Amino acid sequence: MLHIQRIHAIFYKQIKDTLKNTQILVLFFVYPIIASVLTTAMSNQTEGTGFFVGIFSTMHMIFTPIVITAAIISEEKEKNTLRNLIMTGVNPMEYLISIGSFVLFCTILTGSVFIFIGDFKGSFILIFLVSIFIGSFISILLGMAIGANSKNIMGANAIAVPVGILFAFLPMVAAFNTKIESFSNFIYSQQISKIITDESTLSFKSLLIIIINLAIVTALFLFAYRKNSLDE
Repeated sequence: MLHIQRIHAIFYKQIKDTLKNTQILVLFFVYPIIASVLTTAMSNQTEGTGFFVGIFSTMHMIFTPIVITAAIISEEKEKNTLRNLIMTGVNPMEYLISIGSFVLFCTILTGSVFIFIGDFKGSFILIFLVSIFIGSFISILLGMAIGANSKNIMGANAIAVPVGILFAFLPMVAAFNTKIESFSNFIYSQQISKIITDESTLSFKSLLIIIINLAIVTALFLFAYRKNSLDE
């Protein structure tokens, strides 16, 4: 049985830990800042502005959650703080829900800056927020799978960073290469990137691809969760 008080306590603990961790703190802000600077520099070119917002918001909701979630979980395992939490009665699932909620909240909060950078209007604001929620949620599950399967933070970063780069940068590369686009169209990051760039691309096919990706990533997470005892 899950206890809300424990989830809240771990959530609050992670806030304090993150404020002391510059590397993780910077990751939450790096892509919004880069997008803001480039958009301001190219304010006279409307198409360029939209391109930067689409690309960097996708990177923010894909790369950031994958790397940060994997880093947090693997660091807790490496320092044995996760084992101590579990020994005090914290359920591993309570811990994962707390960490996932924290990363999701911070990603959406800092990602909301793109609404102002891109000057989104009306219903598109809701579409963007839903997109960043779904993209971040899938990425967090992927980060959890990597973190749970890693013994230390170095091992987690060795996997999370390349995976994050692959999924986050594919939409940008696909914009210049049709062959890569034909492959990346089956990846959730590509579909989300298209939706937040042009809401007219939202279709049953794009939703189906995202759902299939979610199912695959969930299966990977469950496999890693069952294979690796988080208190070890």
